[in-house]
Amino acid sequence: MNDKELLNLAEEINNGRVFGDWMLDKEENGMVLSVFMTLIFLNDKMRQKLIDDKVVAIYEHLSEAGNMSVNGLPTFLSCHYITEPEMKRLNPMVEKLKAAMTKAKNDILVGSKSTRIVRRGGLNA
Repeated sequence: MNDKELLNLAEEINNGRVFGDWMLDKEENGMVLSVFMTLIFLNDKMRQKLIDDKVVAIYEHLSEAGNMSVNGLPTFLSCHYITEPEMKRLNPMVEKLKAAMTKAKNDILVGSKSTRIVRRGGLNA
């Protein structure tokens, strides 16, 4: 993925529109095949390609989730991969966007304490 695509993915992650295997608890780690069902159909050659490509994460947009869930987790019939080099570029983007969003929210909250909203016609309208 190029930087623009990674930045879009970082934004989608921060906005809660992506489900990734990194969201599974250690106890749920065995659920990867139940969540990303297409992985069941990978043959040995395909699995080796994922290893060779240094795939470190699997994700999908929640809008692509199926109608059923397994143990409360979404299920997908498609998925995308993130390679190790991509993850090294993606993580700082996610963190920077998260920090910027937190700062913006705090700025708005602090500003709202000193800002009065006046309705048309005055305060008593």
